[in-house]
Amino acid sequence: MKFSNDTYPTIVYTMENDKPKKAELYNQFNELITVKNYTYESGKIKIYSKTYTFETYYTYYLDSNNNLIKSEKLEKSGGVDKTLTTTTYSNFDSSKNPFKKMYLLNDNLYEKSLSSNNYKKINYTIQNLESPQSLPGKGDAEWTYQYDSNNQVVLYHQL
Repeated sequence: MKFSNDTYPTIVYTMENDKPKKAELYNQFNELITVKNYTYESGKIKIYSKTYTFETYYTYYLDSNNNLIKSEKLEKSGGVDKTLTTTTYSNFDSSKNPFKKMYLLNDNLYEKSLSSNNYKKINYTIQNLESPQSLPGKGDAEWTYQYDSNNQVVLYHQL
């Protein structure tokens, strides 16, 4: 499957059982820039991404309801661990996730697509692994959704 966007002129996905297995991202000169490999385990999705000498290891953890509850992102450069970002997801609604089928559009929608229901809160910490004595960065975000009469998330506002 081929896809194009503003960041990468061509993204080629290899799919297996309606899930991405591999993604290859090419620049405007048709040179391979990034390769992502996806693996699936019970309650866990792992993605290994490499761009030149930069490597990223993503691990997504799902609960028994197939909702994303935690993610870890380890970034390396030249084989050296640089940062570790840990995110927890909470405050799920009981509505079906409208982003479920949008997982190939971009990384943000991929992450949103992983849950069966919609998380409304995240908390994250970013650790500088090169400088373990420094305090980690922390943050959070919360969303409020509007629902229709069937308790489904409304993705647009009528004028």
